[in-house]
Amino acid sequence: MYNIQSLTKRLVAIGFASTFIALVGCGGATDTSSSSSSSSSGNNNNTSSSSSSSSSSSSSSGIAKPLEYETVAGTNIEAPVTSCSTIISTPAQLLTRDQYVNMIRDTFQPLNIDVTEQAKDILFPEALTEPFFRALLDLGIEIGPQISANFGQLGLNCSAGDACAEAFIDKFARRALRGNLSSETKNDLMAAFRGQDTFSKGIEEIVLFLAADPVAVRRFEEAGIEGSNGKVVLTGLDKASKLSFLLWNSIPDDQLLDAAENGELDTKNGYKAQAQRLLQNRAKVADAAKSVLRHWMEFDTAIGVNQPGYGDAMREFDLMVEDLFSDSATLGDLFTTDVAYVNRELAEVYGLSTAGRNSN
Repeated sequence: MYNIQSLTKRLVAIGFASTFIALVGCGGATDTSSSSSSSSSGNNNNTSSSSSSSSSSSSSSGIAKPLEYETVAGTNIEAPVTSCSTIISTPAQLLTRDQYVNMIRDTFQPLNIDVTEQAKDILFPEALTEPFFRALLDLGIEIGPQISANFGQLGLNCSAGDACAEAFIDKFARRALRGNLSSETKNDLMAAFRGQDTFSKGIEEIVLFLAADPVAVRRFEEAGIEGSNGKVVLTGLDKASKLSFLLWNSIPDDQLLDAAENGELDTKNGYKAQAQRLLQNRAKVADAAKSVLRHWMEFDTAIGVNQPGYGDAMREFDLMVEDLFSDSATLGDLFTTDVAYVNRELAEVYGLSTAGRNSN
């Protein structure tokens, strides 16, 4: 139904080719062995090397821009000329597995689309790679029918037609792209929608793109205006994204995006008010804290997500953090608490007796 070449051409049409591995014409096989990546200050800076005749130069923002373009076969789209072994340098940082799961969940609320299990099988790299791209497309293909089948629960008060599809894009693409929904992007998404035989298939096509969209799966900051002190001023949408990922480990909600676009985040009081509002959602704040602490303690590396006992250990850790949050505890309490949540398997590890208790 879908193939990597045609989807890449569409992503080129949406304007994201300069941040993607050049898949068109590569025969579906990309060799990234000649590229090296390094991480600094939380951003991914990938050094590109290529034996192709095309060359690139870095802009002041650090994004390598190809100097040569060519027309994609069968289209009138101008795409950057790169080799299959080249990764275009970008300062953007890919979402973590937890952030991606949260992004999908919060984008399509109130449906509560949960891709936790599917995401476990996806390797989240430091840079966009073909296997990662393919995995996200597969996930998008899987969740699309869930969303189209429950379209009536999305609260759009419509069920068919171009106007309804536009309303879907205005609400849900805006969330996924964290407010970076340009008229050009919207037009291209509508073109993808109209290219399908039915309304449901058209909605599924939009979902597919949002699941693998470079803007949706990366965190980046647009260059702001230099202030009088020589520092770069973040845009309102950048501030909203930083705040939501800090406190929720997820994308901004509609109210935070509205505040960003209305200029409320440009004032100290406005920013503080939104931060306090986000902190009131204790469940999301606790989930964010659990994710940060799990990564900090390197649970995935220490135990291994597919190792026996991983699920039990993670569940105990999550319950412990939730308990501390509900009791207004401090970070120090996390390391000094003498409370444990165990089932029979973990009790044996800790040398605890399970006599008279159930196995849960």
